[in-house]
Amino acid sequence: MMMKAEVNSDELLADSLQIDNYLKQKKKYCSAIFLQDMKKEFSSYLRRYNQASPSLQFRVFLFTAVYGQKIKRALDESEEVNYVECA
Repeated sequence: MMMKAEVNSDELLADSLQIDNYLKQKKKYCSAIFLQDMKKEFSSYLRRYNQASPSLQFRVFLFTAVYGQKIKRALDESEEVNYVECA
């Protein structure tokens, strides 16, 4: 059982790096394909993040400064974005 918990935490930590990269790229890219992919990844990650223990959520925050409300806010903002080119 302990081994499975470690794998899940490692996966969540690794995926938090990907989410952090999406958050940085979101400022530069507004293509419909990018936004759709981002929303899919964020939703999947947020579901797993919310199932994690508070201590694991804190480790993720220390590792990448990614936390649930930040992801939720980015998802909400992406819903409001009209698919137009960035200036």
